[in-house]
Amino acid sequence: MSDLILEFKISALALYVAYRALMTNETPVACVFYSRESNKILSYGCNDTNKSLNGTRHAEFIGIDKIFQEYIPQEYHHDQEYIKSFFAKVSLFVTVEPCIMCSLALKQLGIGEVIYGCANDRFGGNGTVLSIHNDDREDVANNYNSYGGILRTEAVQLLRNFYIQENDSAPNPKIKKNKEIENKTYPPNLSFEQYMTKESFTSFYGPERCEKYYYVGINEHEITPKLGSGYFLQDLINIELIQQIPHIQELFVDGIVSNSILEKDLDLFLKLFYPVNESGEIDFENYKIIKIDDALVQPESLEHKKRRIEEASPCK
Repeated sequence: MSDLILEFKISALALYVAYRALMTNETPVACVFYSRESNKILSYGCNDTNKSLNGTRHAEFIGIDKIFQEYIPQEYHHDQEYIKSFFAKVSLFVTVEPCIMCSLALKQLGIGEVIYGCANDRFGGNGTVLSIHNDDREDVANNYNSYGGILRTEAVQLLRNFYIQENDSAPNPKIKKNKEIENKTYPPNLSFEQYMTKESFTSFYGPERCEKYYYVGINEHEITPKLGSGYFLQDLINIELIQQIPHIQELFVDGIVSNSILEKDLDLFLKLFYPVNESGEIDFENYKIIKIDDALVQPESLEHKKRRIEEASPCK
């Protein structure tokens, strides 16, 4: 699969969802569940741990819940074979490698494949810390393929924008001293041989990329949609693609979405990232990026949060 344009476009949607999470003061990690069979976005999820005050509400769980609500009939919610047959045809695109908890959940569901951006250095369950997705024990079922490095530096850049924000809700808010993220280099790319076999790498990324990305030691080059060609993020995402996200209005605090709002929002989103040149290198020299200022973030109001928690309460 030397042409990865589709994978980059769906990953760009996940990145946009993560950006919308950032704009509401949530950790910018997000995912999109996609059906290759129907070429349809089934659901999305973004981290909800801050708003829900629940540390388990990771993006993957939010997206899974939406699929159960809209695609899995109630009578099949406990039918493992039905659930596995459904998810086997689903691809998960997520900005950050799933954590160990999410990796186990995806395995139990029988997910078809996982495509992610940057590695999860502390909790990664798809090869960085543990390889939950590829357990070679004979009695373990539901292994799935996992491929990383798609829009990797963009995922890192969103996280950097989050970690320079001030947390006024903290008991003792700390003033962030180093808030400069422009021209800041990125960690090396994945050591792909740690995450997959050469055969698995070739089947997804294409044989042409093996020489450049597999068994190369420290890799400073990014995967690009087409080998030998760079990319601008604006070539991968537009308003029409964003509008394919189901229930997109839920990504905005006031629930109001129009073409003009999306145009302005997309313009800001695109200014956060550097382009990548034909060699897979970040173009720091010729482009300037912006960072998300605290003033641009719209945290959920206390009243709205209270109403949302009450509506979600099982005791209601």
